[in-house]
Amino acid sequence: MAAEVEAGSGSGSGSGSGSGSGLGSGSGSKPVSQPLFSRPRCLYFVYFAWLSSSGRFTSVFFAERGLSDTQIGVLMGARSVASLLVVQPMSALADYAELNGWSLFGSLGGPVGHEAVLASACIVTALCFTAYALPELGWAFDGSGDGEEEASDGSASASTYTYYLIVRTLWTMSICSTYSMMDAMTLRRLRELGMSKEAFGGERLWGAVSWAITNLWLGVVANEHGLSVCYIFNGITVTVLVAMLTLFSRHSEHGAG
Repeated sequence: MAAEVEAGSGSGSGSGSGSGSGLGSGSGSKPVSQPLFSRPRCLYFVYFAWLSSSGRFTSVFFAERGLSDTQIGVLMGARSVASLLVVQPMSALADYAELNGWSLFGSLGGPVGHEAVLASACIVTALCFTAYALPELGWAFDGSGDGEEEASDGSASASTYTYYLIVRTLWTMSICSTYSMMDAMTLRRLRELGMSKEAFGGERLWGAVSWAITNLWLGVVANEHGLSVCYIFNGITVTVLVAMLTLFSRHSEHGAG
């Protein structure tokens, strides 16, 4: 069902007739009819649901796998370092992809431009999170062959911790770039819909609603079945997110042709 979006009534200097006429075009603009899923709020809802699967319970997740408080602190702190190193290059890559019309799946279609880079980063992030499961599936990260063994109290070995540190670093490098790309896409979409940039907060609010609902539900389920359910939920939500990005892209200016 299409959602009627009223054009911004601000007195912006844009002519209101061009597709890139800036935020808040003339008051004579007609409402833009677009499917509800093409609104940023729907994308934010799915995006934050996906974030919940690998965000809120991370410290508990690592503690259950035998890591010490110090080791968990280092793993959690890697996010701040990664954000300083990755966000700017990834943002530049997203802008380049937007200008050149890159598609995630090439001639097969899929998300284009900013959406293609964002979808790629989300897929890499999901794969890195899934990689946490390898030690649980019996892969040897216990130092076998070099005299190192798991501690008798169930704590993780140095080799296992090193593995988690590498995966966590890759995870943070891929996920940190997604926040700024989501916000940039939202501002672009608001411009395309003829809405004022002041509407940004209202669109992003749906992400906070999703975060609260999903974490509450996931906490109950994880308490009953264990935190391993996060792997399943992560896979489901990232699949839905990529599908949503494809639809979102098709209803944007660069994806309309």
